[in-house]
Amino acid sequence: MNRYVYMLAVFLMLLTGCSKPLSADRNTISGDYYHTAAVTEDGKVLIAGYRNYRQEDVSSWRHIVSVSSDDNHILGLKSDGTVVAAGNNAYGQCEVSGWTDIIEIATGFNFSIGLRTDGSVAFAGNDGYDVNECANWKDIESIDANAYTAVGLNRNGTYIGSGAGCEEYYRPDDPAIKKIADIIFSSGAIILNNDGTVVYHGESTDSMQEIREWTDIAAVTGGRYHIVGLKKDGTVIAIGDNTFRQCEVSEWTGIVAVSCGWYHTIGLREDGTIVTTGDKRHDQCDVTLWKDIAMP
Repeated sequence: MNRYVYMLAVFLMLLTGCSKPLSADRNTISGDYYHTAAVTEDGKVLIAGYRNYRQEDVSSWRHIVSVSSDDNHILGLKSDGTVVAAGNNAYGQCEVSGWTDIIEIATGFNFSIGLRTDGSVAFAGNDGYDVNECANWKDIESIDANAYTAVGLNRNGTYIGSGAGCEEYYRPDDPAIKKIADIIFSSGAIILNNDGTVVYHGESTDSMQEIREWTDIAAVTGGRYHIVGLKKDGTVIAIGDNTFRQCEVSEWTGIVAVSCGWYHTIGLREDGTIVTTGDKRHDQCDVTLWKDIAMP
């Protein structure tokens, strides 16, 4: 086993706590550096942003229940457990047509992963940093990915990871880590405790320590240098780089899901509309006319 994967597995076996719900995550909104994507109630996909690798070639997609996008490509999970892809395929990251029985999808930089109903993981694309080690995982309940890192939640409540940052960003002896509800990768590891508190280990950790004061958090997400928390009352809080006003979310209400691109933040309202703030240079925030977005 890759040394980093082994060390991460050992570390995270110490991070005891509750796992995610038995049903896999279905993300109906997704952000990346250049784009915003969303699934509509009728199973179609909308995308806004820079058309660098034809990620907008999703107009024929139907019966989509979840979406995941990266800078170079986009995945759509269909209701029958198959997956479709569009965008750059230089590393084979879009070669997912043979995948079946998939219940959750995630994208990294030039790779794709899918969680099967039997708890195994499908992989396609760039194997840099040995991120493809995730294809050997078993008994996985949920997955996440970012850049050159994949992370999986085991059905027994422990975590395993492969790729860059696995060894660097975990501190299992941190007393702020309690019963874990979720873990997300951005510029580091964002750990959501079951009690609604949050812990962060990664780049610029010292400047992010106010995150430990957060309470009543229902979900977390992260961009390149900022972290966003969805509170249980439908409001949103953010910390970190605000160069493009990506942290100006304090007035948002009625939010049911959040996602981040590198420098922009996306919120799904309970009425099926989208709100965004942050970097607009690639038209990734041109979503004001979107409506009837599916609930997660």
